[in-house]
Amino acid sequence: MNRTAFAICLLVLLLGFCILSSVLVRQYSQTVNDAIAASRAQAARNDFGGAADHLQDARALWCSHERYFGVVLSHSEIDDVNMMFAELAQYAELGDRDDFLAGTARLIATHEHIREMELPSYHNLL
Repeated sequence: MNRTAFAICLLVLLLGFCILSSVLVRQYSQTVNDAIAASRAQAARNDFGGAADHLQDARALWCSHERYFGVVLSHSEIDDVNMMFAELAQYAELGDRDDFLAGTARLIATHEHIREMELPSYHNLL
């Protein structure tokens, strides 16, 4: 009986960690996406100074949670996001509106993909 109770407690603890992890990744990714969307809006108005500032905010948010993401996400996803931030910073510096808007769309889609993969679903469990 003691082993069964311990196993059930361990299972509940692991399930709780999984749910917490999913909620946190989705929440952190959404705040980064909001900052990227603000950067995108600034670039659409040809304000690349403001776009660069919002992009730096988004990157700072991402970097503040990167150690946690390193535990719960695949490293290739983290590397892709970091490379996209570097590309976008260069596009903002050059004032390349089309590439900046395309890059921010890709980065937002990548974050949405990360958020979607954290949902417990049949597709994600296989």
